[in-house]
Amino acid sequence: MITLLLLLSTVAGFAGTPRNWSQVFEVKVRHEFYQNDDVISKPVNSWQSLFSVAFFDRDLNLSKDCVLYKVPGEEAGILKLKTVPESRSCEDFIFTPGDQEIRDVKALRFAVTETELTVTLTRLDRKVEKWNVVFQKKVSKGEPALFMSSARYKEPGIIMLAPGRSGVEAPKPEEGGKAVLCHDVSDECTEQKPSTCSQCPSGWYEVPNGCAEGPKYCGVQQCGKKGEPACRRGMRYQKVRKKFECRIDSSFAYCAPGLSVECDGNKAYCR
Repeated sequence: MITLLLLLSTVAGFAGTPRNWSQVFEVKVRHEFYQNDDVISKPVNSWQSLFSVAFFDRDLNLSKDCVLYKVPGEEAGILKLKTVPESRSCEDFIFTPGDQEIRDVKALRFAVTETELTVTLTRLDRKVEKWNVVFQKKVSKGEPALFMSSARYKEPGIIMLAPGRSGVEAPKPEEGGKAVLCHDVSDECTEQKPSTCSQCPSGWYEVPNGCAEGPKYCGVQQCGKKGEPACRRGMRYQKVRKKFECRIDSSFAYCAPGLSVECDGNKAYCR
């Protein structure tokens, strides 16, 4: 009897964000036809693999939850999660029982951004449940990526600060309060002087300017904060185009929530 009750509680549904999702660091293999916040209504009565979320389990093995959905038609929809090794395809489990299931789904939609995942489902009794998942930083070791800030590479993944303490060292200023330029790269993406950034006592940071490599200054990386240089998006994203014009398309850089990219010439700052 106890075993049966546990099985029913697992299959019938689950309240709140699913277990393991507090450790999710990315969405993988997203369904190519469903756009952010579109209600999934076609093809009716069919099973679809919507996406999977990757995380490290309690044994630090890389796993993922496959998010599988039977689109409502003659009967209510079914949402099920199946935890599998990261290397397995979710398509292999589309017709197998889920580890967690909700069977009375009237409507479902989801949205994925660079930093979070949102899933909204409506049940037959019209109750709405919403899951908000903020991606965790993936712990990894390796060589610094091309053009990555030296200070960025050396910083730890998590820094605990006492209230009112900064925790980062301000760039060493020249006379007049200007930061020391250690690698001069023009807005036309040409190197004006060879880099001397290896001589900076506290590392260096880059100001993205739409080029594959932007100008660099001595100091500690504080990108994305108010009044600081914007953060460059990933190099894979940058490869889509060789050059960005900041005032026309500043999508090559981003700022912390609540701030926006402001262009100084072609250099991107956060205001």
